Amino acid sequence: MKDTQRNLYDMGGVMLNLLQTFISIWGTNLKFKANVNRIKDVRDKIAVVAGIQITSAKGATKGEHYCWSVAADIAEHVCFGLKSYFEDEDDDISLGEINYTYSDFAYGARLDALNKMKKVAELLEPITITDLEDYFVLATDKTELHDAIEAFEASVPEHDTIVATTSTATEELPELFTTYRKEIYRLDNRMKALKKTQPTFYKAYKNSRKIKNLGKGQQAAEMTLMAKEFLAVFGAKFEAGYWFTIRNHSGYPATAMLTDKPNELLVANEVIIPPHSDLKVEVPNDFNNVFGHWLMIYNGNKLDDIHVTVIMSKTMSQSNADEVVNLAKD
Repeated sequence: MKDTQRNLYDMGGVMLNLLQTFISIWGTNLKFKANVNRIKDVRDKIAVVAGIQITSAKGATKGEHYCWSVAADIAEHVCFGLKSYFEDEDDDISLGEINYTYSDFAYGARLDALNKMKKVAELLEPITITDLEDYFVLATDKTELHDAIEAFEASVPEHDTIVATTSTATEELPELFTTYRKEIYRLDNRMKALKKTQPTFYKAYKNSRKIKNLGKGQQAAEMTLMAKEFLAVFGAKFEAGYWFTIRNHSGYPATAMLTDKPNELLVANEVIIPPHSDLKVEVPNDFNNVFGHWLMIYNGNKLDDIHVTVIMSKTMSQSNADEVVNLAKD
């Protein structure tokens, strides 16, 4: 994939993750749901073709890569439903056993990813499925996870397949991305109809469309927050040891914190970014060693908007931003 294609592909992943958080708003709207499913389908096809394009004949084939991609997607969905369930049940042991992100299922060693998917299925098995409906995990998800794991485990690399299809992958990508953009723009129009009745959802969606992949393990999010507004970004995209560079372009302070409740504001273990300044913060060290799967940015002032840029990186940022020394309180 070219860099522009990679950025669009990665932005779509952020957007779909955000949509899942707000599924209670749109999940019963058949046209909205069909639009989202078309985006997912074409994105899966892009993953397959791009996987062929960038993989040598010694690596995964189309069949294996596709099975892996499908299994990773359903494993992520079930895993995060289970996480919420275990949190509500105060089952810290089970929660700790599946403290995974999408990267755990989609990347790294094939066997390691497979074993993590199996662990999710193992913990899902004894739970009455009706107890998980409030967490958007249904009986069909259980069946789909089981079938996807079996298909992934049974997939066998075929040397001839990847050699034959590599040359055609580059030709397929432009058409796929044309369809991908078309479906995303169509969803943009649907979202505009929710601007009045679901302003929080609409605002979060617009910000998810601004997240860009910067290469070398970095992503960036741009956001404008009105007075007393908050927004959670990078859901389940970072781990302990990652860094955020937070740039406050405004004349009022911004507040940053980690959270597992992206739809609720709870100011705790916060870091204050002064007006017109940059700060580098490490996860979770600079948040009082309390980890959360979302980064929450909050505009606590009562008058004006703030404009904030957040850059997430797997290693310490090389920018000239100051490092947090002590937590800034009130």
